[in-house]
Amino acid sequence: MPASRQNQVDIWNLEEKETDVRIAIAMYRLAAKQCWGDAPEDRIQQIVLVSGDTDQAPALEAIRADFPHLRVGIIVPHRKGGERTLPGSLRNNADWMRRRISSEELEAHQFPERVHTRKKPADKPDYW
Repeated sequence: MPASRQNQVDIWNLEEKETDVRIAIAMYRLAAKQCWGDAPEDRIQQIVLVSGDTDQAPALEAIRADFPHLRVGIIVPHRKGGERTLPGSLRNNADWMRRRISSEELEAHQFPERVHTRKKPADKPDYW
């Protein structure tokens, strides 16, 4: 059965997926590899986080301290009609921030309808 917003269940046990930790480590590793890796002209100049999760603040602080040459951008997405406050812990570690992503930008950066994995492929739900 395809995914649907109509299929809802009560959740009794919450499970931490450590996604925020994995994102933080990936950002820091990317910055470190760029610092010690390729020729200077091939290195990245900027890291952009698309999240309003303040759990990312310590990683951004470390990146700013250890790699001051990297620009840090943050996009805090929100639903149409809603406004999210820009968290100070993120704002203090960013060179720039955005609150909006246009529909055209989102459409241009979607995963394909089917993403192949090591196991069963993941199919994009119709409601996306």
